[in-house]
Amino acid sequence: MWLPRHNAEAHKVLGRNLMLIGRFDVAQREFELGEKLNPKSAEMPFNLGRLFSIQDLWTESKRAFERALKIDASYMEAYDGLGFALEALGDDAGAASQYQKAIAINVERKATFASPFVNLSALRLREGGVDAALDLARQAVTVNDKADRAWSQLGKAQEKAGKPEAAVDALARAIEINPRVSSYYYVLAGVYRRPGKLEESRTAMDMFSKLTRETNEMEEKRREFLRQP
Repeated sequence: MWLPRHNAEAHKVLGRNLMLIGRFDVAQREFELGEKLNPKSAEMPFNLGRLFSIQDLWTESKRAFERALKIDASYMEAYDGLGFALEALGDDAGAASQYQKAIAINVERKATFASPFVNLSALRLREGGVDAALDLARQAVTVNDKADRAWSQLGKAQEKAGKPEAAVDALARAIEINPRVSSYYYVLAGVYRRPGKLEESRTAMDMFSKLTRETNEMEEKRREFLRQP
């Protein structure tokens, strides 16, 4: 594929498309070219940060997001990405700080970016802070009531808070928005199982198994396609 040699934007677009189909090595090369061609664009290292995150290359992801923030200190999504990388590296305090920066910018702009609320809620829930997790998840769905991850996180927090009916409602909303995420059904199966709703639990677990199997089959097809000469 021919690309204008000095067109950073073209390299960025191609890199994103390659990332979507799993050609991570080639996508990295395109993003790195874009960053060299336009070193003043925070979007270039941000894309690298996302790419490294997908591959669980957390140190590289952290460095890329940090470069993006050096260029643009108001890059809300980069703070969120950096927080996620730091959390994966075991720095929960640092992660929380970055999520909070993203949240503050979101509030200031009256934006609809629910991800930092969701990520900080999940972190607080893992730490045992159920009330804080629940409050953050509620804020997430208020910020963007079409964000399926926000509703899923609210369901998890409601379940930990001892509110199974509210948890089912939230998870059902997440599934309504995006019925192709297998983990939502897995969590829902657990919520149903605890009060003894075994039939509902089995139905949800069947959907989890079906979607997981389909995802694995698609991944194998993708790998076979990429192996072809």
